[in-house]
Amino acid sequence: MVRFLLALGIGLPIFGSVFVWKGLQERDVARDWSATPETMPVSKLIARGPEGNANVILTDYVAIKPYVIQRGRRNSYSGTWVPIVPKDATQPNGPGGPPKAVKVFVYSTKVRDPDEVYQRLSSPQLPVMVSNKMVTPNSGAMDELEENFPQTDFSTCIFVYEGREPASETTSMLVIGGGIAAVLIGIACLGLCLLLWRKNAAKAQEKKGRFRDEYDDEDRPRKRRYLPQDERDDDAPRRKRHRADDSEDEDRPRRKSRSTDEHDAPPRRRRPVARDDDDFDDRPRRRSRRDDD
Repeated sequence: MVRFLLALGIGLPIFGSVFVWKGLQERDVARDWSATPETMPVSKLIARGPEGNANVILTDYVAIKPYVIQRGRRNSYSGTWVPIVPKDATQPNGPGGPPKAVKVFVYSTKVRDPDEVYQRLSSPQLPVMVSNKMVTPNSGAMDELEENFPQTDFSTCIFVYEGREPASETTSMLVIGGGIAAVLIGIACLGLCLLLWRKNAAKAQEKKGRFRDEYDDEDRPRKRRYLPQDERDDDAPRRKRHRADDSEDEDRPRRKSRSTDEHDAPPRRRRPVARDDDDFDDRPRRRSRRDDD
């Protein structure tokens, strides 16, 4: 249970933050979106900039090469970025070649084959959504674009999304609210996880202490309890009692101590002394008192 709450507490805030971020982007584009599209040539869009009505129909443009493929996770195809320029600019096959500075890039996901994108962009009118606030090239695509167009200032470029419409402002607010709710639920799961963890830790500590006390009680020798003289039971089996009164020692007969008299002590056995044959004395030994008895 604690692991499940921990996973929710970590995952929900992350996903909720992503939803809030996406919802804010959709809301910003939806506020700039007008139900009536504004038709204008690419040169006018460059002069106006990314601000203003995001619902635009482009005219008088030419798609040039090279295009850049944007990859997503696991190197999967995400879309294609195609640079476009006004018709009065240098043509791709002209004497000057493709321009080194481009102001407008079109992002298309309608066609899986990138080469077919030029056929799709060859129409005289191209409905697009100005996506500077929502969709821009990722790091990999941006590196390739900077390499192919070194004179381009990408901080002032206009990025448009071909055939895309933003979500309504109401839908964006619902997405934002759902993301905030997910974040709050995740934080609550983290708090509950911390509470359960502390509770389980306290139970484990209590159980460990109880087991230690029981173990110590079994191994610890029990103390003997000595009762007062008036509470002792005479019929009980005799045990070693603590001497409560010194007068009892006077009535008991004293044990005889061992005598230290030399006559009562047993004779000590003498060890024979090794002698040479020449020094051997054949005189009879003196008989001891024990032999006489």
